[in-house]
Amino acid sequence: MLTKNDLNQIKDLINPLSIDIGNVQKDLTDVKKRVRKIEGTVDVMIDHFDRVIIRTQKRVDRIGEHINL
Repeated sequence: MLTKNDLNQIKDLINPLSIDIGNVQKDLTDVKKRVRKIEGTVDVMIDHFDRVIIRTQKRVDRIGEHINL
């Protein structure tokens, strides 16, 4: 059976852990926000490069048709 002193010592050990968990949760929230922002940036970049590649491919096709390839 645990005594009151034992329980108090356990509480003293758990207190810093709960504070650390709170800090980790805050950090995780910040990381999630940054990841969402990066994902949005990557999506914009991919869309841009896809458009550039499609335009370049159309140009190459027209040039090929023009010189009868």
